[in-house]
Amino acid sequence: MKILQVTPYFYPAWAYGGPARIVYELSKQLVKKGHQVTVFTTDAYTPKERIQKVGSSPYDINGIGTFYFKNISNLIAWRFKIFLSPGLFLKLAKTIKQFDIIHAHEYFSLQSFFVALLAKKNKIPYVLSAHGSLDPGRLKRKSVFKRIYYFLMGKVILKNAKKLVASAEAGSLQYQGFKIPESKIVIIPNGVDFKKFPLKDEKVLSNQFKKKYNLQGKRIILYLGRIHQIKGIDLLVNAFSDLILKLEDIHLVIVGPDDGYLPELKEKVKQRKITLKTTILDFLDDKEKLEAFAAADVFALPSVSEGFSLTVVEAAMTGTPVVITKGCHVPEVERYEAGIIIPREEKQLERAIFKILTNQKLQRTFGKNARKMVREKFTWEKVAEQTEALYKEVLRN
Repeated sequence: MKILQVTPYFYPAWAYGGPARIVYELSKQLVKKGHQVTVFTTDAYTPKERIQKVGSSPYDINGIGTFYFKNISNLIAWRFKIFLSPGLFLKLAKTIKQFDIIHAHEYFSLQSFFVALLAKKNKIPYVLSAHGSLDPGRLKRKSVFKRIYYFLMGKVILKNAKKLVASAEAGSLQYQGFKIPESKIVIIPNGVDFKKFPLKDEKVLSNQFKKKYNLQGKRIILYLGRIHQIKGIDLLVNAFSDLILKLEDIHLVIVGPDDGYLPELKEKVKQRKITLKTTILDFLDDKEKLEAFAAADVFALPSVSEGFSLTVVEAAMTGTPVVITKGCHVPEVERYEAGIIIPREEKQLERAIFKILTNQKLQRTFGKNARKMVREKFTWEKVAEQTEALYKEVLRN
């Protein structure tokens, strides 16, 4: 198949969160399965940088023919998540008939809107992955732009798509909340590269991280993700400040690019008088991220809402027990006994982390089950097989 992936951000724009990596890993696997995969994306990279690969020819990214198109404003792209890339729209209009199927990513995206219009006009089928952007918790706080977008553009995107992809049951319910028939929705989880993550018992990576940040002898509670209020980091800081009254050898590590909440976070850490027991790091590359997961005793994500939390699965892959809220939408954590799922409440978060840190047998059991969960449910090979089957079904009908 000739497959086109359309996404506002792509490799190596990891600062934008999970969807960029999801599209990249899925595309790699589809190439391995013999398909011709092309990506149309923008030059979005970091708050202050663009990807310097804009041009008329595709870049070969592990066999993926990738076109990067310039955003009119990098600031608007980062701050408001509005990606204005005229070159992408023009290229799509000129070349859309070259593809058998299109996979559009993100719902609140002008790129997805143009896919919806042009695909219908040219009778090219497309599927949509909203990546959690239709979560009711997010939509309650939606901006005027999002309200206008839904009435003028969003309905068209949902209506014209042949199939809508959700990463979990919660995502399916979100689509249904927009009066989408269940028959039009398919659940395909996101995945991780299991082979990249060695067993937790391999201490080398753990020691490297602790030595680098002078954390030897500390038990680490790790948060890794965008520094955004929706992630519940304030809840984690509050819970941690109470935990240190009970456990002296613990240390909080917060890792991720600032998405508007970093100044407030630093002030909160200061107010809680836990500055010396808290390490805040910017974005880490893959190797450093692996070291951080390996060093962690508990991974915590008390998020308000997630489409599908890739970091939870990555933590689990290293055998790290996880404490997450129901809004993370990874119910497999409970089914596999890979960690603890809690309501989004400070005392519950504190108790869950304390329970794991004070019970080594439970910690080992959670860690073992976490890897089993990933191996059975969340490898990219399995995800690609399901996605390939979906594309074929759409093309048959």
